[in-house]
Amino acid sequence: MEDRTEPLLRAIDETLFPGPPQYSAEAAAAEAHVDPDLVARLWRTMGFTEAEPGELAYYAQDAAALATAREVLANGTPLESVIRQTRVMNAAASRVAESLAEEFLVGLRALRQAGASEQEIEDLLRATLNPERYDRLMGYFLRRHLRAALWRKLATPESQFGQATLAVGFVDLVRFTALTEEVAEEELDALISHFGDVAQDRITVGGGRMVKMIGDEVMYVADEPDDGVLIALELVEAYASDERLPSARAGVAWGEVLSREGDYFGPVVNLASRIVDVARPRTVVASDALHDALAEDQRFTWRHLPPKRLKGIGLSRLWSPRRAAAEA
Repeated sequence: MEDRTEPLLRAIDETLFPGPPQYSAEAAAAEAHVDPDLVARLWRTMGFTEAEPGELAYYAQDAAALATAREVLANGTPLESVIRQTRVMNAAASRVAESLAEEFLVGLRALRQAGASEQEIEDLLRATLNPERYDRLMGYFLRRHLRAALWRKLATPESQFGQATLAVGFVDLVRFTALTEEVAEEELDALISHFGDVAQDRITVGGGRMVKMIGDEVMYVADEPDDGVLIALELVEAYASDERLPSARAGVAWGEVLSREGDYFGPVVNLASRIVDVARPRTVVASDALHDALAEDQRFTWRHLPPKRLKGIGLSRLWSPRRAAAEA
């Protein structure tokens, strides 16, 4: 490790967690009045390696978080629900942290290339890392999304129990692997970010929800079948006209899915993910059930495709939707 990195690491700790760790796992459990086994289990759920017995690895904030978990349990929430909620929130926070760290490294490289001194970089780091600001923003984001999720699920009774009837779509870039071998690392990072930005914008405007990005592929869901198709058409058209990215293809299916920890599962999800693999560049391919749900919708025309044998699913009837002339 370079000597100039040491001051930055100290500055990070002093800014985010002032003072040295003051609790062992046993002491943190005692401070929060929880069982030591719960400390170990929550710590593993967060993705961190357990500390050695007696090792001072926990801060006052860790003990406070454990006390919050104790309060949740005392209110009647089952332990498995607490573990599941911890896993979900940890996954979201980990992604945010990775993104912030990557942005910092890009800025750090630029500052050093511009000739900034290490002291100037450290001062900027301390000014940028603002724990109170992060707490406010993350709390705000959570409240906003929780409100939207509760309204959506309460409006659809079956979704309260993890079941929902949705359009599930997958969109991926064609020949993206070849592109990654032709561009520099910085440019590739910018392209992936641009791909995600376009997807997020079009999906949100179309009334859907972006579930996740998997490399050069994005998964989304929509409550209505027509929104599912329109989002796919919009994305394929957007990438086809984007000079920075290769063209895309999409697969969309309609039916009952299982909602779990912010993700979606079931045969309909598997079908959509397989359909995109057989779609041609710049086209959208839809399941038979989705076609049936929109057969009377005059905004679309449908071309019946030859049956395709999909991996793990078998022979499937598929359709290629397009906008009707007036809609286009």
